[in-house]
Amino acid sequence: MITLHIRDEYGIFLGSVTVDEMGPLPERSVAQAPPILTGTQVARWNGDGWDVMAARPAQSDGAVAPTQAEYTAALEATYDAKAAERGYDSRLTCALRAGYAGPFQKEATVFAIWMDSCNAKAYSIMGQVLRGEIKYPTVVALLAMMPTMAWPQ
Repeated sequence: MITLHIRDEYGIFLGSVTVDEMGPLPERSVAQAPPILTGTQVARWNGDGWDVMAARPAQSDGAVAPTQAEYTAALEATYDAKAAERGYDSRLTCALRAGYAGPFQKEATVFAIWMDSCNAKAYSIMGQVLRGEIKYPTVVALLAMMPTMAWPQ
């Protein structure tokens, strides 16, 4: 018996199912278990069972689309790099300062507004993708579409 944990393409847990046999998906340790691609799904051993996720969508030109996790990681890394320009250890530390009166409030407010505008832009772009108006952008292309930010003087 093998337990399959079903997740959507974003890794969100949808449920579990137990099957008698799974063919090419043997039980193994997490360390030895690379993901297995089976047609339109990816199976990854998590130590207790297999997580089965939809594979990345292929576009009409055959290119494989980035995952939401890859887009999110790229945006968060961009935010962290921008915050580091002013000595903050992360986007969270910088944005937090926007809510408190003090010497960092002005620059933190500018940063927080910029970060929110980037998130709004990314959601807008993904809406266009899901409506079929544009293809999934590469991670680099997505970042190039984001608003720019200038620190206040």
